[in-house]
Amino acid sequence: MFKAKAKQDHEAYLTGIIEEAESDLLSNRMYSVCKASNHLAGRKANTSAVATIHKADNSPCNSEDEVLERWREHFEAALKHPPGIHSTTLDDEVETTPSDTGTTVDEPYLEEVIAAIKKLRNGLAQIEFQRNY
Repeated sequence: MFKAKAKQDHEAYLTGIIEEAESDLLSNRMYSVCKASNHLAGRKANTSAVATIHKADNSPCNSEDEVLERWREHFEAALKHPPGIHSTTLDDEVETTPSDTGTTVDEPYLEEVIAAIKKLRNGLAQIEFQRNY
């Protein structure tokens, strides 16, 4: 009797995970879909794994200060490049392309940014994008 009830409970539990994953998949919430998939496959999340950041000489960073210094070095090197070549073709395109009056160039309000982030979290931005195109 106990085994039958435990089996029913386990199946109901797994069905709940599957239904939630299917719902999240339709809403484009892929993190929970991946998490459910890993759970159903028996793989446990490795919360202790942290990527090792290496210095330019390929030795590992041993402190937070070294990691921050390495990121500073990385972005300085990535952003240090010669300026682009002037293009008269692009200048001509700017003059001949009609302006888009429907697109605002004003700085967004904080409320607009918060609303956009909420839409992204809930998967609504993709739905609205698909409706518009």
